[in-house]
Order: sequence, then structure tokens, then C-alpha cells
Amino acid sequence: MNNKTDKREAESNMCKQKSPFTIIPGDRSVSPLAAGGDFLKAEVTNTRLMGALGIHVIRLPLGEGFTEGTVPSEKPFPMQSYFHQLFYLDMEEYGFDDYRSYLVKPDDGETKADLEADLSELFGGLGGEWVEINEDEVIYLLKAAVKINRLYDEELPEGWEEYAPLLDSPSKLNPSEEYALWRKMCCKIATGEELVNYYIMRLTAKDYEACKILRWQGGNYHDLSLASPGTLYKNDIEEPTENAEGIKTSVSYISTSLIEDTAGYRIIRSETTVMGPLVTDFRIVSDMQIGEWEATNIMRKQEFDSLYKLKSSKDALMLLDYLNLAFPNSTKNSYRDGLLLMLFRENNHHVRNRNYRLDQDTIASIFVSESGDLIISGHQADEIEKLEKTIGGILQFAEIPFDAVGKYAFQDAALGHFLGYGTEIFSDFLEFIQFFAQEVR
Repeated sequence: MNNKTDKREAESNMCKQKSPFTIIPGDRSVSPLAAGGDFLKAEVTNTRLMGALGIHVIRLPLGEGFTEGTVPSEKPFPMQSYFHQLFYLDMEEYGFDDYRSYLVKPDDGETKADLEADLSELFGGLGGEWVEINEDEVIYLLKAAVKINRLYDEELPEGWEEYAPLLDSPSKLNPSEEYALWRKMCCKIATGEELVNYYIMRLTAKDYEACKILRWQGGNYHDLSLASPGTLYKNDIEEPTENAEGIKTSVSYISTSLIEDTAGYRIIRSETTVMGPLVTDFRIVSDMQIGEWEATNIMRKQEFDSLYKLKSSKDALMLLDYLNLAFPNSTKNSYRDGLLLMLFRENNHHVRNRNYRLDQDTIASIFVSESGDLIISGHQADEIEKLEKTIGGILQFAEIPFDAVGKYAFQDAALGHFLGYGTEIFSDFLEFIQFFAQEVR
């Protein structure tokens, strides 16, 4: 099982530089217009409880028919260039993690396509919905993320000259406005199991601001003795117990959690008591250190892989174009001579599961190599079958010739091992596995 850093690196390509500037705290009123134009609108993903946020800001650039402070009154807006700013915020360890921007001019289809591709690459895996926020809220969130950069000595992303005016502007939110922003960027919790999973997840990440939002002020709460912000890989919740006290009824959940921090892996048993939408009590029942081998065995689950063979690298590139259109909620990462697409679910409802796993947010992975390998990989056979039909339809529509080589079931993450293996041909990897298995016998 990859650690948190591996997952982060696999889901996005981060390009960073050490800024020569230092942010000086203060209340100087520096106009954010210097960041690219007059503010038009902004939106944030409601994924704060997952530990990460996406922000999309749209501005009207100056010097193209508009002056500072003017916004067109008619809707839809007339033909006009728009400046888009994309911010990826990791509110656990990495803070302000990635920044990209695009000036999209009228009829500039290529730049617009690049913008949409980046929106998918950066935020498609977050599993949330976009909620509109104002510019003061954008500034507040960026400055909160930069505090994490400072705390863990993380570099700021490229593009400093474009977003520095935002960081240099005062944050104007009062406590009630801060709470209103939290409500915007957090999904509505539907079940007690979902509340328990989110609370233990945030506590494991040492994300105490989010923990505070999830709990009642008058309760008793144990903390986890972690060496660093950790990752909750698995959380199994037992049948809840109701506690009646007068006209109030609370519910207690016993959980078994597999977590990891820089000190290693742990199995933690805990009891979480909830009443309505809030945690009212949390206590540690037991805490046991385990080894990597044992943690890997706990997380191991069956993988189903389907292998197809395309005729040429030209066919592979053509297929990738179709796959990008068919699966917008996917991330793309290069591996040797191929491209890996990870398909994510449209929401984070997997957090409602009584048996939560970190990897439940993905549907499947698709690997396409220049040598012509097409591999469809996932953990649920029914989802793989649906994906096979979809991709089969794409191949027929695009008139791309292919051979269905075979279907395989593994007791471990075979595709991940293949991507780290020396060969570029999946069939060669399968032969190695078979030879190794025979040698072991």
C-alpha cells in the first residue's frame, strides 16, 4: 500500500519553486486586482472534510475594454477574455500545493480545452461539488493554507507574481462569516458512520480546526499520539449502541482503525459517541504498533485486470483522446512508455460505509502504453465489466482494431507492481509472476 506522499505524487504533477519573497503579516489593503483583473466570481469544492480543497477564480482582465472596478451588467457577458486561477489546497501537510492560471480569449478553443483538462486533473479526484464563495473567502482560505506551508516548510507553487497580492491582502472574515464558510466547504453529513469516519480521519491528520467543527464544545475528547499528520487507511465500525438519557439519545460506535504516520503503522480501537450532527465524546480503547507486512496484509484485496492489445502506438494515442472525453473525473500520470488514468467516483459517499477504506474513492484504473497494451484494473468485478463494455464501445466507434488477450484475478495490486517492474509488456510481467510462483512451489 502506497503511503500518503506516494498517493499525492501519483494524483497530480506538482511544479514548484522557492519564492524569493517573504509574506509579511499585516493589514495593508493591497488590491487583489493586481492578481489578474477585476474579480467576477469564485467557487470552492465542498471537500474540506477530506482534507483538500479546490478553488476556481474567474476575473475580468484589465485593458480589454474594461477598467478597474467595472463589471459588465448584461448577462450573458459580452465577448470578453477571462482570467482563470486554479488553487489546490492540502489542509493537512502541504498547504497551498499547486497553482495554475489561464487567460482564455474569445474563440480560443485550445486554451479553453487546456483549462478544462487542468480542472479535471487537479480537482476531478476530490469527489465534491462546487460552491460559490466571495473574494474575501478566497483570501481567507489561501492564507490559512500558507500557514501550513510555513509550519511544515513546504515551498509555494510557481506563479507568485499572480497570487501574491491575494496573500498580501487582509482577511476580513468575522467569526460568523468563518463558520458560514465552513458550512459551504463541508458536505452535509448523512449518517452516524459518516460522522465517525470523518472525525477519525481529521483527528489522524491532526486537522484540529476541522475536528472542532465536528464536535460539541462540552464533550471529552482523547487525542491520538502521532509523530506527524497521519493517514487513515481503514476504519471498521461495529454495530452502534444507543444511550438514552432523558429525552436525549446518543449513539456510541466502536471503531478499529489502521493508520500510518512517520513512526509507522498502528491499529487503534476507539469509541465515538455522537448526538445528531456532532461528536460528543471520543476515547481511545487501545493503541497497538504493527509492522508494514501486517498492514499490507490488512489492506490486501483482490484485483481484477483485463488485458487488450492494440495494433500500434498511433491507435493508443487515438484511444487516449477518446478516454479523456469519456472520463472527465480522472487523473492522468505518465509511467515509462504509457499513461495511467485513475477513474474517481463523483462523490465521497464511500465515507458513509461502515467498513471504510481510503482507496474506495476510485472506480478503476486504465493503463495505455505506446507498445499497445490496454489494461483495465479494479477491485470490483461488476464495475470492471461495465468499464469493458464502455471501452469496447469506444474502440468500435473509433474503429481501433484490438485483441482481447485475457482476464486475470490477483490477490494483490498487480497493476501497481507492473508499473514498478522493469518490463514494458504486461504479458512479460505475467510470465514472470507465473515463473516465480512455480519456483516458490
